[in-house]
Amino acid sequence: MNKKLKLFAFMLAASVLAFTSCKKDNEPENPSSSETMYIMGTYNSESFLMTNDQIHYFSRTDNTVFAALDMAVRDNGDVYVVGQLDSPFGAGIPPKSALYKNNEECSEYTFEASAFCGIAFKENGDIVLAGLKWGQPAVWDGTNFNALPVGSIGEVQLWDISSIEYTDGNEFIVGSYMGESGEYTPVVWMNRQLIEMGQMDSASTFAYAGALTNGTDFKMAGIHIEKDEKAKAFEYNSQQQSFTTIPYQWSESNASMTYGIVKSSKWDDASGSIYSLVTEYYAHGYVNPKTGEIGAVDTIRGGFYVLKDGQVMPQTIYQYPKENTLASIIDMTMNSKGQIVTVGTLYDNVNHGVRPAYWIDGECHIINPDRLNDDGVASRVIIKNVKKDN
Repeated sequence: MNKKLKLFAFMLAASVLAFTSCKKDNEPENPSSSETMYIMGTYNSESFLMTNDQIHYFSRTDNTVFAALDMAVRDNGDVYVVGQLDSPFGAGIPPKSALYKNNEECSEYTFEASAFCGIAFKENGDIVLAGLKWGQPAVWDGTNFNALPVGSIGEVQLWDISSIEYTDGNEFIVGSYMGESGEYTPVVWMNRQLIEMGQMDSASTFAYAGALTNGTDFKMAGIHIEKDEKAKAFEYNSQQQSFTTIPYQWSESNASMTYGIVKSSKWDDASGSIYSLVTEYYAHGYVNPKTGEIGAVDTIRGGFYVLKDGQVMPQTIYQYPKENTLASIIDMTMNSKGQIVTVGTLYDNVNHGVRPAYWIDGECHIINPDRLNDDGVASRVIIKNVKKDN
């Protein structure tokens, strides 16, 4: 399951109420009048693309549902959204994927038994796709399929591809696999060569994202399940070849994860800084006094913050003081004003649902607040100073 869908499933499974102070503007403000903000996400089983204040929903006529999983925008403003087509006929149907350009499907990129999870552009403008083919790691150069090597990895129950990046001629793909024991192990492919890192502390370790730092050096981040079953965010630095657990920042926290990691070059910043997006919360499950079994979560609270080169940025901390409250971020960028823009989800106490939202310097905006009965998630944000073709 892709990282965005994993997050959405988690948010729905919590089944708790929330308090929100988000703005509910029908017209989200632009980060800058000279640039365009693109936000991709999903409402229930319907995916959307928001361009500034305009929302497009991906509807189909072939009895399939399009689940948007990644997005890329060219300098001329062409928007590509890639994802999976889910059949309503149930389990056992081979997956199928699709690619949209400017909200129109590129029919030549529809492949049977495939699950497109990520998209990137080479320096020459060629499209590269990453995902799964019949459940196995794969990459497509345009429409040409290539299997990714899996080395000597043994029995695998499930593969997952989280992201693909193409920078300065280097192709970087992040993934994880679930072994026979049900625990995850992260892997990456650098220029289509497998690199195995093993698990952190010999326990389940899932990679949600990664970024090239310099040449073929990289950082990777995700969630690590410790021996005491606590979930903790981690980073992996290829230069040190080591994992680092991100300490809990808030009192009583018992769970955290890094859903996104971004290099500053994504917004024309030459500093080379790496930003990690951490969601952290406290969750308490109801304990049956007779059996001692832990039931559904009855108390949850938390929020998120951004690490810059491993240090918490105070201005990015977004934490609710009240119980039964949770906000989570998946992706971020920066606009021309130097404001940090993040996207993710927020519980809505009024309508008891999960709302797609974005934050500009910590100020929250719910996307399309009129959809009061639908759950959603915003999973990707890109801001471009569009250069139109002549």
